[in-house]
Amino acid sequence: DSISDYLPKADYVSNDALLYYQFKKQKGKISEKSFEEIQKSFWQYSHNGACLIENLPKSFLNSMSSEELGEGLFLAQMDWLLGTDAGLLFRIREELFGLREGYDKIFWPDLESKPKNSPKQLSVSCELTEHHIFPTSEAA
Repeated sequence: DSISDYLPKADYVSNDALLYYQFKKQKGKISEKSFEEIQKSFWQYSHNGACLIENLPKSFLNSMSSEELGEGLFLAQMDWLLGTDAGLLFRIREELFGLREGYDKIFWPDLESKPKNSPKQLSVSCELTEHHIFPTSEAA
């Protein structure tokens, strides 16, 4: 799946972001020390969700109801991944890491937890010839 390979838990990030957004609305209603401690925990344990909220325009966040915001946050991640230069660079980075370190580490991290007798390596074989790179009109 072209989306879940790059953002495997986008729905979790959306839920974390919603929770962080609701938490931020409580500023001033709880002590500053408590607010800072909880915010620190969000940044430590739900970094992607907090980052998502902090980097979206306030007008985007305020324009939707709580019910719509969950889907909006999910779609914002998809739009970023598939429709921006930063998303393209992220996908390229993940592909390069997969090529260098092994695709199993980036796209199939659960492979290590499989039983010992299950295959642990994916092999792909292909042939690329000059005909594939520079097709001639004779083939038509």
